[in-house]
Parts: sequence; structure tokens; C-alpha cells
Amino acid sequence: MAHPVARLFEYVRQNGWGIADSMEDADVVLVASCAFIADREDVSFGLLESARKRMKPDARFVVLGCLAGMCEERLAETFGIQAIPWTNGHDLDELLGASVGYEDVSDPPVIDEYVKSASQSFSDRERHPNDNAVVAQLRRIWGRVEESRRYGWRSPWAAGKTACSLRVARGCDGECTYCAIRFGAGPLHSKPLAQVLAEFDSGLSQGHRHFTVIAGDLGAYGQDIGTNVAELLGELMARQTQFELTLLDFDMKYFIMYSGALIPLLAANADRVRYLSLPLQSGSEAILQQMRRGHSAADAERSLVALRAVCPKLVLNTQILIGFPGEAEQDFQDTLRVLRRARFDSVSIYDYQDRPKTAASRMPGKVSRQTIRSRSLRARREFGGPFATSRYRLMEWERTRHQSRGNDAHVSAQ
Repeated sequence: MAHPVARLFEYVRQNGWGIADSMEDADVVLVASCAFIADREDVSFGLLESARKRMKPDARFVVLGCLAGMCEERLAETFGIQAIPWTNGHDLDELLGASVGYEDVSDPPVIDEYVKSASQSFSDRERHPNDNAVVAQLRRIWGRVEESRRYGWRSPWAAGKTACSLRVARGCDGECTYCAIRFGAGPLHSKPLAQVLAEFDSGLSQGHRHFTVIAGDLGAYGQDIGTNVAELLGELMARQTQFELTLLDFDMKYFIMYSGALIPLLAANADRVRYLSLPLQSGSEAILQQMRRGHSAADAERSLVALRAVCPKLVLNTQILIGFPGEAEQDFQDTLRVLRRARFDSVSIYDYQDRPKTAASRMPGKVSRQTIRSRSLRARREFGGPFATSRYRLMEWERTRHQSRGNDAHVSAQ
């Protein structure tokens, strides 16, 4: 939730309040966090406990973000503090007596410093209680990053490049049965297209050339205001200036819905879009229906294969959720098959966990933790975890390398 945190800093600044040098000196302590998985929820509550111990006895304590919308009962039982999800910014205005409302504050275009400042409020050990495991994971990720550099493709967040954030929507219009984030993020609220384009043009005029397009669900953009994501991207691409886009959290349902326009647009602007995140979650027809993802596995596979055929250099990421209630071995195998056909560059692999208020948490047919761990391990062995370089990208690199060697030998012979 980095972008709302950056907006929170602007909210504080525009109201004329100061940022305390330490939590111990603050009159008001605002903690924003998420709980999309149970492990993350536990870490978030650990941070809240740490904050309560460090803050002044008379300081006001407020919890913000998705955690506030998802875990009100646990927050009330554990801390008895006020919880305000992002959708209820007016509650924060009333609580603090703001002269400038939270909803009246624009999204900052560059968020890195805000996020860094917020992160420094807690130590690494507080933010990562399983310190040894985290360090090991970071080392694995760094090794993958170094590996990917050798294999000839670059991250959209290349060194020395500051991405300008372009927030186009908040919330979500999905009904995914496993997801509790939507209870904290709220319903879909798209920015008017003219406003998005004005912010984009402003970023270009300020010299920015690398933009991260952000939304709770980028694919759903415009569904509530009479436009759509294909029109949005078409308008962005109409600009003559050279730039690069990173497209995050693009729901597969909408990619399929607008694939007739999106795939040719992405192919024609291959030098402008380097990274696209298309959460798949499952390749099983039955499981996708139970998840209420709004599309079939067959349609997802057809769209992904068509995209890869015309955009071979586009860095594609996806997410899969392993062990959804009722998932059988064949359902898992169907997911692996679609991943192979789509040739993703990285696959973020998550184990299913019951989340508060979700329909899936009440479904029968729970998969055992042992089975989930086994399937997760098998998937990771083949596709890796977040930031892992896929076999497809390695094969492409090998093919290019062998071609280059052949060309070099031919030239030398001449």
C-alpha cells in the first residue's frame, strides 16, 4: 500500500502538521498496514504492539489501510484502537480536525522518499521478525536478479531510474471468494480519463520517462465511469514522447475482455511497455469458477499465448494461488500446464490461507497444509517464486547467444 502512504504524508504536510523525528515524540501515531495473508497479518499486529510500547502514553493511536478494513474485530480485541480503512478518509479528517480533507489530497507522482521515510519508523527486525528466513530469501531474490541481468533482460525498475507513479483507480469491482483486501480497499473508483492524462502529461513535461501505472485492479479501470483500460492505454500511447510503462495488477478477466484491442496495442508499442503483471491464480476451469474470477482457463490461455506470440520481449509476471478449497491434483496440473504455455518470466506463488469475511473461508473441501506445501514446492522448483527468471527467458537467452556465436564465427571466417 505504498501509494496511499505517500498520499498520507502529503495530507499531513498540507494540513500544516509536522512529522516527528521518532515515534516516541509523536502526539499522533498513524500505522498503515495490510493483511492479505495470515502471516502478513501477524507481522502487522507485531508492528502495532511495538508501536504501542514505544509511543507516549497520551499519544493518539490510529490504524489505517487494508488491515483496518479486514481485521476490525481483532484490532478491537487486541488494542481497542481506532481503525480507519482507506475508503473512510473522512473519519481521519474528523479525528484530527483536518482543514484539508484526505480525499482532497492528490496522489504524489514520486513516492520513493515517502515510503522510505515510513519504513524507517520500524527496525528491520520489527518489520521482519523471522530475520534469518528473510535474509535468506533476500539473498535468493538478489541472486535471481543478478542471474536475470546476465541473461539479457532488465527489470522495469532498472538502477538509476526513478519511476513516476500514475494512480488511475482505487478499489476493486471483483468478487473473488478468497480475497479480503477488497473489504479494506473499497469499491472501484476510477479517476476521470482527462485527469489521468493531465497527470501523465505533467510527468512527461517534468522530464519523467518511466511510469508505474497503479490501481487496485488496473484492468477494471473505467468500468464505473463509462470508459475502459484499452481506451486509457490507447490515449497514453498517442503521446509522441518516448517513455516506458510498468503495468501492475491487470486482472485477467479484463485483459481477455479487451484483448482484441490490447494485444495489437502492446505489440505496436513494444518499446514502451516492458513489464505487465497478469494475475492468473489458477489454470483450472472448476477452481476459477469457485474463485469467481469471471473468466475461463481456456480464454486466459488463448489470450496469453496470443500476447506472447507478438510481444516476445515483454516481461510478463503472474500470480498463482495453490490449495484453494476443492483443488485436486488435476486442477494443480492444469495450472502448471497453462503456466508453461503462457511462458511467464516470473511467477509469484502463494499458498491458500483462509482470510476474514471471505466466502472461501467457509467453503468445504479444504486442502491439507501438507498437500499445499508439497504442490507449492513442486511449482517453485519449476517456476521459482517472485522475481525468478523463468525457463522461457533462459531458453530465449540461450537461443540468442548461440545465434550470436554463429554470426561471430561467420564474420571471422570472412
